[in-house]
Amino acid sequence: DAAPSNGRVYLTTGKRGNGWPFFSVSDNGPGVSDENRHHLFEPHFTTKESGTGLGLFMSYGIVREHQGQLIYEGNRRGAVFTVVLPPYVG
Repeated sequence: DAAPSNGRVYLTTGKRGNGWPFFSVSDNGPGVSDENRHHLFEPHFTTKESGTGLGLFMSYGIVREHQGQLIYEGNRRGAVFTVVLPPYVG
């Protein structure tokens, strides 16, 4: 949502060294400020006028219920969110 109108969104998939699959969503927007990054996964935290602040909070909870991780890995070229899940054993 924070990327400029001509912004780009990238999706990357793969496996970590431990064999756990991951996918990352990144953009070329402004990223998240150091001040805000500590609150990203808190309920009702938002920087948007009409936001509820529940999207990342709920996503974090769902990923954790599946024994995974939701990680913010921002950089100077935008935001990067990565979901890492344990391998499925069927």
